[in-house]
Formats: sequence, structure tokens, C-alpha cells
Amino acid sequence: MNEILKFLIEFCSFLYESDGFRFIDSAVSKSFGNAAIILGTSDLNIRFTRERGQLFADFKSNHYGKINAYSWYSIDVVRQLITGENQYYSIMNEDNAIFLKENINKIISIFSEPNVQETIMRLKKLERIRAKKIFS
Repeated sequence: MNEILKFLIEFCSFLYESDGFRFIDSAVSKSFGNAAIILGTSDLNIRFTRERGQLFADFKSNHYGKINAYSWYSIDVVRQLITGENQYYSIMNEDNAIFLKENINKIISIFSEPNVQETIMRLKKLERIRAKKIFS
């Protein structure tokens, strides 16, 4: 948990200082040392997860009903959707924190109610393409 908090303070404090995100949930697995913190707004939740010593970030819209209840999208596919990059950088590092800071308004917008259905369809397509690339 401490690693996530340190990362948030050092690289992502803009989320809760100026962009209206609130700490809404957290969890720790003592046996494996994994942890998660979720920050959210009315439109978007961001989950920061420490798993096997690495930090990840995933996004979920608060719209789109039950279909979206468990649909988290990793920063690499969200980044690809916004920038068109064809690389997969799922580990949350300083570069992805800069991307997040520079694009937070765009990310909130694509997950907002009027845009979320199209966003989800496009993200699912990018996930399929990523899976084919990784596993072929």
C-alpha cells in the first residue's frame, strides 16, 4: 500500500488536488503484499494496483450499467485509444503518470455518459488486438 501512496503523492496528486477525484476504496492482501487504491469521480474510477512488486492503473466508467460493473481497462489500451500509439506499457511509471496528467480531461470525457458506449467498444477491440499480438 505504501508504494501506491508514495507514487500517488509524487506523480498523481493532481487527481485529488485539482481534478476532483476522491479516495473511495482500498484493499491489501497481507499474504502476497498486493494492494489497491481506487480514486473516483461521478464519471470515472481509477484503480491503482500493486501486484507482484509492480504498479498498474486501470480505468472504469461509472456509466454503462451492469455490463460495465467489472470492466476495468488498463492504461496501455486507454493510452492507445487516445494517442494511437501501438506500444503496450501497462506498468504505471513516471511516463504513464505524465500521460495521465496531460490527458486526464480527455480520459474523463471518453468515459463520460455520452461517450462511454463507443469508448467501451473501441477499448474491447484494442484489447483483442493486443491479445493477438502478445500471444501469437
